[in-house]
This record gives sequence, C-alpha cells and structure tokens, in this order.
Amino acid sequence: MINVPSSQYNSEEEKSAAGAQAEGESILSEIGEIQGGENISAGREIVIHAMPEKFRSAGARHRSSKNTGMLILAGGAILLLGVFGGMYYYLFMYDAGNPGADSQQEDLPSKQESAEANQENTQGEESPDKNLSGNIVDGNEPDKAIAAKSAKEIYLDIKAELDQAKDFYDYAQAIEKYGSRKRLAELSGQKSEYSGLISAEKEEFFISLAKQAPGIKEIENIAESISGNTAVLSVKIKNIGEKAIIKMVNEDGEWKLESETWPKLEDQEILNFTPAPDRDQDGLTDKEEILLGCGLDSPDSDSDGYGDLPELLNLYNPSGQGGLIENLNISRYANKTYDYNIYYPANWSQSAVGGDDSIFFKSSDNHFIQIMSQPNAEKSRIEDWYKKQFSAELIKQERMILSENWNGVRSEDGLIVYLTDNSFNYIFIITYNPGLDNVLEYINIFEMAVKSFEIKI
Repeated sequence: MINVPSSQYNSEEEKSAAGAQAEGESILSEIGEIQGGENISAGREIVIHAMPEKFRSAGARHRSSKNTGMLILAGGAILLLGVFGGMYYYLFMYDAGNPGADSQQEDLPSKQESAEANQENTQGEESPDKNLSGNIVDGNEPDKAIAAKSAKEIYLDIKAELDQAKDFYDYAQAIEKYGSRKRLAELSGQKSEYSGLISAEKEEFFISLAKQAPGIKEIENIAESISGNTAVLSVKIKNIGEKAIIKMVNEDGEWKLESETWPKLEDQEILNFTPAPDRDQDGLTDKEEILLGCGLDSPDSDSDGYGDLPELLNLYNPSGQGGLIENLNISRYANKTYDYNIYYPANWSQSAVGGDDSIFFKSSDNHFIQIMSQPNAEKSRIEDWYKKQFSAELIKQERMILSENWNGVRSEDGLIVYLTDNSFNYIFIITYNPGLDNVLEYINIFEMAVKSFEIKI
C-alpha cells in the first residue's frame, strides 16, 4: 500500500486520484512479480480510470427524486378529491339549499310556449298549421288533421270505375288501382284464366266478374262497420229486400277492396226466379240430374227406394251406393285458414278472391256458389248479427237453420245463408248466384253445399 501525503493536493478530487494511481502502481508491481519479476510499468504510460465523485452520489439523488414523485402523486390525489367533492355539492346539495332553482326550470316550458305562440302570430292567418305528425290541418281546428277517405268513400270510387268498365281490361285496371294485396294476387290468376278462353267465353267471364252487382245509382245507402284493419260495408240496394256485403282492408293507411257478396243482379227487382226444367218432376233440375249422373226420366235413379232429391239433400249418392262424396261428380273443398269443409261439383272451376276469405265455385254456364269468411268481431249470435247488419226487427222461424256445429239465417229469397260457428269466432256467408241467368238451374246443388258445410273449430 502506498501512502500519499494529503498536503500535496489542492482538493479532495486530486487527492483521491493520486491515491488511486498509487494503488494501481502497487497492483501492477505485484502482477509483474507474479509474471517473473518484470516491472510492467517500466517504459509504459499507464492510465488509471477512477469514478468521478458526482457519480458516486447518484444513489442519493435517485432516492431524493423518488420522494419528490410521491409528493406529486399525493398532491394530485388531494386535488381530485377536491374536484369530486365540489361536483357532489353542486349536483346534490345546491338545489336543496336553493329552492328557486326548480321554479326557474319549470318556467322554461312556458317561456318556450310563449315564444312559439309569438312566432305563430307573426306568420299570418293564411299560413297553414301543422299538427305533431306533420299533417296540414284546418286553421279553425288546429288539433284535427284532415282525415283520409273512409272505406265507404273509397268503395264508391271503386264502384264508379267498375260501372264504367267495358271489358275485362277495364275491370282489371280498376282492381289493380283499388284491390288489396290478396285481391291483386287473385287478379293475376283471373288474368291467366281469361287469356285461355275463346272470345265468346271471355265476354261471359267479364260479365260474371264485373257486372254481377247493381250499379252505383241503385245503391240506397251504405252502413260501415270497422274492426281493426277490416271494414264491412252493408250496401242496401233500391227496391230489393237484401243487402250486399263488401269487405275492405286497410293497407299502408289506405282502404282496399278485398271481396264483394251481392245477392241480386242489376236488373232484378223481385225476389222470384224462373223455375228450371225438371223432366221427371222429382225436384232435381235437368242440369242437376246430368251433373250427378242421374236419369232424367227416373225420380229414383239407383232404384234403392229413395228419391234422388231426398238422397242429395241428406248427402247420400242419388245415382249409386254410399255417401254423396262417393259420387265421382262431387268433390270436397277444405279451407285451412278458416278450418271448414264443403262439397261442390267436381267439374266446376274453383277460384279465390282475397285469399281464403272468399272462395268461388263456378259452372261452365256461369252460375256460381261463393263462401265468404270474416271475423265475428263482437262475438254475436247469428240472429243478432243479421239484425244489426240489415236493420231487421224480426226473423221468421222458418229462415233459421240449425246444424251440429253452426247456426244460420237464410235470406228472404233463400239464395244466401249467413252462419256462425258455435264459438262465435267467424261469420260465414254462402251465396248462390245465377249470373246473368234468371233461372235457378243449381238451387239444389246450393242446398247440398250448405248441408255439407262443416266447421272443424
């Protein structure tokens, strides 16, 4: 170890450096002895690096910086607590100590209303007002929007256009304009059917669709009954004891035509029709005998001891054994929407107007049977419903019909049956319409259809 006198140095740093150099020379001398006694420092310049004093105090400074950071964090936390405390006081404590705050807020709507009123007064009397929905309203009734046309008004517009129709294309154009979505779907099928007919048949087809009803001038009045999106119109016809039933549906805010049931033709003003030919006088018309496969000259075609007409009306086969459905000329139609079955002639065409709500079965000579279904909105008994619809005070007992799962009322002319199921869920209307013919060729086929009508609900 080399001792260095402290008096030879001007500062502690010089003293420390000299001490380090002396210590280094001593170490080199020892290394030289280990390597064979050679003095390593001879003839060489040896540089000894010593750590400056300022770095030796870095640890102390690090500890000082850490303490300063902790103080800053603590100060920030205290500041945040102060901010949150101030917000709490402002939100929850200030209103409690300042009762006038609520009254000031309550005054805001009235001030706003006053400003709006002043603005309206400056717009002039001729400026139309608007209600909350944006519809222009009458200035004398600012809260009442101008209403769209009623179902009755829309139907009168439809009737006026249908009365002017000269051919099927005019008829189709009116239905496309006013028909419901279901009705338009059925019109598409009618167009296809029309295109496949010969010229003579096309005219009859058009008449059966567009000219089955009286003209608009023959309408005496219309009673309107609305349930939800459905409107049922009872149309009273001049000089006729019955009314037509028109069904309208509201689609996208507009009333659309769904179906029509007309009891009379335009030129019919009496309740009587011409009897159809009946060669063997058994009650079945000649056309019904041919349709069912019966003999024109035999009241008991299958010789079973029962007349052809009683067998038909009791749903037995008049031209053979078994039930009526075993007759190849009779088919059963099943309506899945309203869950009913009904018999109809197998060679009659089947079509729908407005989906399952209105079903047609039509003969080749343009007689047809229609079944229309609608909700029984008020759950009424059929006699109560009939009285309300037709303003009838009394229904004769012979016009009432009772069945196992429905009750019905006949029209005065016997060509319409109105009925409801035992649960009063629906009203069903079964109609026989002879088209342009005044002869009831298929009146017993109509009775067969009514007898076979079965509700499964």
